[in-house]
Amino acid sequence: MKVGDLVKVKDGDHRIQKDGPFPVGVITDALEDDTGFYHFEVVYTFLGSQEREWLADLQLEVVESYD
Repeated sequence: MKVGDLVKVKDGDHRIQKDGPFPVGVITDALEDDTGFYHFEVVYTFLGSQEREWLADLQLEVVESYD
């Protein structure tokens, strides 16, 4: 996964999923934590408003990758 990739949140407990479909968004930033895992800032539109949040790489799957 990298900045610019289109991703969606995997199945599971996620605050957005409780009220609607699994969001699809674009990765806009990435950070590596002290243990080597990555967290990605994902921007997506949900129920008419733009959302932005940080999610762990394990919570995401790539829908489409752009080079």
